[in-house]
Amino acid sequence: MRWDELSREEAEEHLAELVAWLPEAVERLAVDVGSAVVLDGSRESLEPLCRWVIGQPNTGGVLAPDAPAPPWYRYQAGFCAHYGVQTSLVRVIDGVAAYYAACLQLVQPARRWQVGGRDARDVGYAFYNAPVMTLGEHDAIPHFQIPTLVKRLVLPERPDDRDPPRLQRLYDNATGRSRPGYPEPVGFEVLEIGPRSFHVQMPETLEEDLGDAFDTLDERVAAIPGVERVVWEDREVLLVDGPIDRATLARRLPAAILG
Repeated sequence: MRWDELSREEAEEHLAELVAWLPEAVERLAVDVGSAVVLDGSRESLEPLCRWVIGQPNTGGVLAPDAPAPPWYRYQAGFCAHYGVQTSLVRVIDGVAAYYAACLQLVQPARRWQVGGRDARDVGYAFYNAPVMTLGEHDAIPHFQIPTLVKRLVLPERPDDRDPPRLQRLYDNATGRSRPGYPEPVGFEVLEIGPRSFHVQMPETLEEDLGDAFDTLDERVAAIPGVERVVWEDREVLLVDGPIDRATLARRLPAAILG
């Protein structure tokens, strides 16, 4: 099945299913990676993550049509079958795509998941009905981009396929860092200020970006596993206490931002 074969209603349902799936996919990746990479949502974490991906096995066989699978897999099953992407590598793709999306959400909180294309069929848009992360005219399509990237890293066909900085370049293109004169994106920053205590610094535009959801952001952050107390220190800083480390708090923030 292809995304552009869905009705608009079906595409919206798939998008909701995928977005709900992402936080657990990020957590599974964190378990798999362990101490090999600090998954703190930063640009700097992406190249070490790709180096970790290169060493991952491709085992377990190609998923059967009726096997449990991530929401995006049903639309990428043909790609995976064609290139021999097996069960273990599907799990890697799932985690890396979800984590990449979380990294974009942290640095650009105004970026939103939506169904690709506009209200009427947009014949010129390659990702019509696909889940896209949009910000103005700049779309990111993790569940199209990451399967190919991971496949190249683990199952290279050319010597230059194993290119660990590739995901950083994808990030730079999505966030505008690769465009001369483009302003440096300003997103969330998590600072450890003491044992079990953190400042979550927010961009000045966040209240405008989130609208009414901004006023309950503290409640959503307080619901993050490992967080015990959240206090507004001012409109751009949350004090967060609890038995959670900085990297885990940072990578769990996108789900709280999205609500």
